[in-house]
Amino acid sequence: MKFYFIVLVLFAYCSSPPVKKPEEKVFIPEQKITKSIKRYFTLGGFKLSQKLKLAETEFGTPYKVHKFEDGFIGYAYKRDGYFIIFESNNRQTDRIWSIQIQGNSNPEGFGLDTISLGDSITKVYEAFGNPDNSRDAKDLINPEMDLKGTKILDYYKNSNFSLEIKDGIVTSIKILLNGFAEIKKPDLNQYFDKFSDKDLYKIVDSLGLELDIIHNGKKIVFTKSFLYHLKNDSIMNEVLTSDTKGIAGLKEVNVKASMTKMYSENLEGILVRFERNNKDIEIVFIKSFDGVVIREINIKQVTL
Repeated sequence: MKFYFIVLVLFAYCSSPPVKKPEEKVFIPEQKITKSIKRYFTLGGFKLSQKLKLAETEFGTPYKVHKFEDGFIGYAYKRDGYFIIFESNNRQTDRIWSIQIQGNSNPEGFGLDTISLGDSITKVYEAFGNPDNSRDAKDLINPEMDLKGTKILDYYKNSNFSLEIKDGIVTSIKILLNGFAEIKKPDLNQYFDKFSDKDLYKIVDSLGLELDIIHNGKKIVFTKSFLYHLKNDSIMNEVLTSDTKGIAGLKEVNVKASMTKMYSENLEGILVRFERNNKDIEIVFIKSFDGVVIREINIKQVTL
């Protein structure tokens, strides 16, 4: 399995390096800090195992494409101040196997939960604890490139991500499809708080790959990342973040019924029906490789 970075210099990233905040000392703990961390399946607004064509629809023609000897393929897209790089493996060439962002900063919701490009190593250790491994960065494609002062912190033993640190600052984040999420039954009195808080990362992370959203009989068609649609589609934004017209802030007191819904012989979901503000809201949860996620949202106006 390939745990290396497709290092940003491979894609001719030539902007000035991030500047370390002068008032903040670089924190490297002398004693091991152990954190209970999970696996991550969302980065850059996309989810692992989504179709690669969604990235091309959103970003256009890749800035650079590189095919590795083992059949893995990297697709780099140059954005304003950062790169986003997708990789497919040699078995499912049309699916996203890894996601990587590189640069000085990233848009809201693009980072790894609370960690973004430009954050300090102090914040990384506070969020994730000590890495499983720390090593000097190397560019496997351009070994002559000087990466002095750049370290790779990997968390692949108990999780599935790594970070590139230059002069104490996060300059790259990568996640890859390596294992499964822990399955936990959602607490309905807390689950929808992230939608009320408009936490873009956690909202996207809670959505299933084959998500269906039906609003008053009209189905939303996803052609780009969930994050793109969340930011640019007023109906999707309303469905996911409104406390009066959508699912944000729903509580167990709003539940009217629950039942099993079969999608196929091997896939079943739990349909929970809520009622609030003269709206009938049906949400289907399924167990997936990325945890318990939302497979379907159907909102209908109740006629009185």
